[in-house]
Amino acid sequence: MNSLIKFSNDVELYGDENVGLFFGSKIGGGTPKSWEVPDKNAESVAGYLTKASYIGIYQGEMDVKMSIGKQLDINANGTQTTAGQLIEDLTNPLAPKYKGYTDKTVDGAVGLYVMSGQRTGIDAIRDLGVPVIVVPALATFSDDPIHNLEVGKMNITFGKYSKNGFMIISKLGSAIDVGKATTSYYVTGTSSSITDGINGATTSEANASTGTTIAYAEGTWDQAKHQLGSKQTDVNQNNADAAAINGNPALRKNIGDPSATSTASMLQGLPSEVNIYPNVVLASKEGIAYMGDNKGIVNAGTQASPTTTEAVNYKSIIGFARDEGIVNIHGNIEAIDKNATKNKFENIAGLATKTAAGASGGTVNIEDGSIKISGMAGFASGTGSVVNINNGLNNKIQTGENGALAAVDGGKVNFSGGTIYQEDKATTSDVVTAGSTTVDHAKSTPFYADNSSKIEFKGATTINMADGILMPGTDATNYDGGNTSATAKYLGMNYVTVNLTGDNAILRTYTGDTTNWTGGTTGTTNIKKRYAACSIEYK
Repeated sequence: MNSLIKFSNDVELYGDENVGLFFGSKIGGGTPKSWEVPDKNAESVAGYLTKASYIGIYQGEMDVKMSIGKQLDINANGTQTTAGQLIEDLTNPLAPKYKGYTDKTVDGAVGLYVMSGQRTGIDAIRDLGVPVIVVPALATFSDDPIHNLEVGKMNITFGKYSKNGFMIISKLGSAIDVGKATTSYYVTGTSSSITDGINGATTSEANASTGTTIAYAEGTWDQAKHQLGSKQTDVNQNNADAAAINGNPALRKNIGDPSATSTASMLQGLPSEVNIYPNVVLASKEGIAYMGDNKGIVNAGTQASPTTTEAVNYKSIIGFARDEGIVNIHGNIEAIDKNATKNKFENIAGLATKTAAGASGGTVNIEDGSIKISGMAGFASGTGSVVNINNGLNNKIQTGENGALAAVDGGKVNFSGGTIYQEDKATTSDVVTAGSTTVDHAKSTPFYADNSSKIEFKGATTINMADGILMPGTDATNYDGGNTSATAKYLGMNYVTVNLTGDNAILRTYTGDTTNWTGGTTGTTNIKKRYAACSIEYK
């Protein structure tokens, strides 16, 4: 379809929970005013549903420029206007509204918000009310099969006043392709990189936003919300097939299966998706690059075309999966506090968690490339939560107080190999500059799993240990030289080599006893669990 959405100049958002671009699901209301009555009547007589096309499906090209939270109001007065501010309301402690919102921050704003359910598999003729019986020439719509929503070019940045904003949100089974375009009638080329930072990778800590998420996918495709169907018989078939799949997901057909009886028979229950094809720079403080939530999926790069993800400020999470959400990352990851002046060594490459309401935890898969991080490589918390680091042996982790790998409450971390530096002062420049002061490791360990969780080393791993506790386990059976033990917490220990590079390493702790390398600091088996839960403010 030869159509275009292009912002030639920045669209600037200053108000709380503003949305730059919104593609919605089936809307309510009566006949739109733009609808010609004679056309509507003719289509109704032919059995077409007036509301069949009331949905935000877009097949055209996009070139989007947007700025969020660069200032607090249009006149840069230093305070949000009353009209632009949502007021915090804590009168009901069980259901607070706009918690933490202030007139000094632009809270919960979104660049691109998609809940239309658009994705490959929708049939314009059968699902979207194209009246081919009334206007036969419209049958050519089938020549442009519905595809994922494509954003060929994207430049959405977040200024220092932005807090807990989102660049991209996908819900209700919508699928978004960023940096991809089927046509190029109007927009030449696609974005090769995207960033939330107003100055990209050089965005300073002072000028960076706080808590920005670049790509967030949540939930699954649901015919009950989308109500696709050009005629009532089409709606009925979609509804029946959706109900059957809800009862037995194995009944869902593959997209394109000629035996599929409706669109819902192929799409019901499919996850929301955001597919990121460009390289990504995360500049936000305490930001998240990719988050899959409640069965949603975010894919960054592909095996054939890996990408790079770089975080330049503090407390960054690269991949975060929660409650059966999935994040797949193909390519190099770097988060070394490059522009940070405080809160260093608290980045996480892969975080998987489960909430109390979730049936199972999330999964983060890191493939290809390598991880270079000041902080943690993987943290899995909750039953079913898994972080799979399966990218070879070139990972380099300069740990903070939380160590390199942790699994608690039924989680598991798989680590393909690399080098872990557990040092109060860096001895090499592999991650940060040699001689740099890191953090106090006296009560931390390079890897930790509680009694319900596991960490498995799957390839050669070197631990350069100068400070902290090497083995917090109180029982030799906690450690297995292979992966055959059903009860061990630490598997694949045969792959692990330890170099003692300092004189404050505790080799192992026991109940009521501590064995030291030379230092006299008492050990502990506890580990801090930052980001065990994360609340997405924007609904």
